[in-house]
Amino acid sequence: MIKYKHFTGFYVYKIEFSTGYFYFGSHACTGKSYSCTDKKCNYKGTGKQLIKHRQDNPNALEVKSVIYWGLSVKEIREKEESYIGLHIYNPMCLNKNKSTSKKLPEHSKDGLKAIKEGSKRKRTKMIDPGGATHWVNREDISMMIYKRWVFSNKVVWIKHVRLGLYGQFSAKTVCRLWRKINNKGWRFGYDRSFKRINAKELYENIGVKKIETVQKTVMYEDN
Repeated sequence: MIKYKHFTGFYVYKIEFSTGYFYFGSHACTGKSYSCTDKKCNYKGTGKQLIKHRQDNPNALEVKSVIYWGLSVKEIREKEESYIGLHIYNPMCLNKNKSTSKKLPEHSKDGLKAIKEGSKRKRTKMIDPGGATHWVNREDISMMIYKRWVFSNKVVWIKHVRLGLYGQFSAKTVCRLWRKINNKGWRFGYDRSFKRINAKELYENIGVKKIETVQKTVMYEDN
C-alpha cells in the first residue's frame, strides 16, 4: 500500500482469500517496522490462523483492503473488535477470538476446540533451572515445580473440580504459589462450564492475603 493514499497511519484492514476465507486486523503504520517504510506499508498481518492459512494454501490469491481509518491505536483496536465480533462465528472467518473490554477473550467454536485440545495434552514444555527445555508428563508437573522448573508458556490454565472454578493465570505466579494452590485442590486443566475467576479471587481461595512482586520474588502472607 502506497503511503500517499493513507488518510492516517492507523487503520483496520480485511484480507480476503480466493479460498473464501477472510481475516480482520489493525495496524499502526509508523514506517519504522521491518515491514513498512516511509513510502510504503507492507504489513500483511501476524495472526497464527492467517499465517497457517497462507502456508496451507500457497497458491491462494489474497486481497488486502482498508475498511476503516482511525486516529489512534485505541480507536482502531476497538473498531477491529467490532468487525471480528460480527463475524467470529462464521466458519470462513480466520479470526478465532476477540478481546473484550475486560481482556477476557471470546472464542469461536474452532478457537474453543483448540483450547480444549491443548488442555487435554498429556505433556507440556517446561524449563529447568539451567535453562534447558523439556517435555514433562502432566502427572510429573508438580514434582518439577518443586524442583524449581517453570513453564515455557507465560500463562497456564488451572481448575478446581469440586468448587467448579477455573482460570488462566501467570505461569510464574502459579509456580511460586504452587504448594498452596495444589493443597487447596487446584489442578491443571480447562473447563469452560465452570465459573471463571481472576487472580484476586484465586488468592482469596488459597488463603493469600497479599501478593507483591519484588525483584522477581513473590512475597505472600497467610490470612
